[in-house]
Amino acid sequence: MKKTLFLLVVLSLIFGSLLADVETEPNNTWNDTGVLTIINGDHTGEITTGDHDFWKFWSVAGDNLNINCVNGSTSFDTYLHLYDSTGTNQLASNDDAQGTLQSEIIFTTMTTGWHYFDFRGYSTASVGTYLVTLSGSTPNDPNMPGSPTNISPANMALNIPINGTVLSWNWGANTETYDFYFGAGALPTTPLIADQAVTPAGQSYNPGVLTLNTTYYWRIVAKNSVSIYEATVNGSFATELGTDVLQIGNGTQVNQSIPIEPFYGYSYSQSIYLQSEINVQGRRIEKVYYQFNNAGPMANCNQWVLYLGHTPLTSFATTDSWIPVSQLSESYNGPMPAIGANGWMEFVLTTPFVYNNTDNLVIAVEENEPAYCASGSEDFYCTAVNGNRSIFYFNDGNNPDPAAPPMAQSTPAYIPNTRLFFGDL
Repeated sequence: MKKTLFLLVVLSLIFGSLLADVETEPNNTWNDTGVLTIINGDHTGEITTGDHDFWKFWSVAGDNLNINCVNGSTSFDTYLHLYDSTGTNQLASNDDAQGTLQSEIIFTTMTTGWHYFDFRGYSTASVGTYLVTLSGSTPNDPNMPGSPTNISPANMALNIPINGTVLSWNWGANTETYDFYFGAGALPTTPLIADQAVTPAGQSYNPGVLTLNTTYYWRIVAKNSVSIYEATVNGSFATELGTDVLQIGNGTQVNQSIPIEPFYGYSYSQSIYLQSEINVQGRRIEKVYYQFNNAGPMANCNQWVLYLGHTPLTSFATTDSWIPVSQLSESYNGPMPAIGANGWMEFVLTTPFVYNNTDNLVIAVEENEPAYCASGSEDFYCTAVNGNRSIFYFNDGNNPDPAAPPMAQSTPAYIPNTRLFFGDL
């Protein structure tokens, strides 16, 4: 009996986790320079509008591969295609599997060689991050180097200091030499360090003084003299925005109805930010920023109210667990501000909020204009978190009263990407 190659591709939101590989553009076609060769383990990437992500892996005839995870987003509809070693001859494809939006292919491998996956959104509205977990594959070289581990700063880390930051990692087995790529704004195509002998106890790189409010990208390639394989790990981190600005969340998930639901006339939400995420002593919050996805104009959204307060809560237990508005302070009441760089909207608080740096912070947002704000894919970026740290209600006909809010529709384990500007007391 022939063995079956079982491929189950599942997408779930992940932010800040250390993964074996993180996709790097350009990889829209099988032979782009950014296409990564993957082995068993977790691999993650992001689909943007019109994007394709190709991945390359080795399959031995008769392999029994098993990729099996749970789809973590009900709104991210993906499409999977499997190609042979040419990268263009399609062997199989799948859209929805097992009654979900995850993609699944079951296929019998008849020949040994390279194969390619192509991930894409089913439509332009299908965007988000994804996780692919591959197990059971048989590399064609037992001497291949292991993937680097214990990488610091962690992938997608935020607010990294511009002074004193040193990148460090440990080597996997069978690693003799390595290439290292590092750069601001995009991953360089040329290594900063090439074919360098490894330091067995661990490796580090000191980039010197970094630039404020900048995303840095890195790639580590582990190699040896006997294997045809290289173990590659990619990632990024963002430096601090400055002494006065703090960012919490850098995800790209949408359709979470926070801080507002643009597709309904009225909405009200609350989100909790942990003290450990803020840790700013003796200052007051003077501005709050939310990140719009710039997918189109935002009309009819000009009656915003922001309330800030302290809370011991770390999550919302039920859809009726609203924090009483009497415990919050109205800090802003006015129109939606202009959309700035990278979609950030700046709300200058009429009444700044003095944060005690002991409790967690809750921000409630009310939008009162009686018309929906968006007509297509317009929304706000959100980040997955542990615990149900947001709660929301929206309706076209009923404008919720923050003093007596109705039962919420949901308490998602997300917070909106948020920046806080701190001023002196």
